[in-house]
Amino acid sequence: IRLLQLSNYLKVPINYFFEDFSEYLINLEKSQEGHMNVNYNFLTKLYSELNADQKLKFNKSLQISGTVISKAV
Repeated sequence: IRLLQLSNYLKVPINYFFEDFSEYLINLEKSQEGHMNVNYNFLTKLYSELNADQKLKFNKSLQISGTVISKAV
């Protein structure tokens, strides 16, 4: 359900969140070219509703992709 909500919010197909999505690299290049308008309040709320196991998996995925997030207390 969370992925569906996120895909609706970001206006991307649900399969965008899976590694084998063929347009992922194309969209990644486009996002690096320009500034993306991001609603951080929405992302923070979404992240805060994850359980501990989901947060661990999410953080591990970010580490693999080379993205670093800071934890707000």
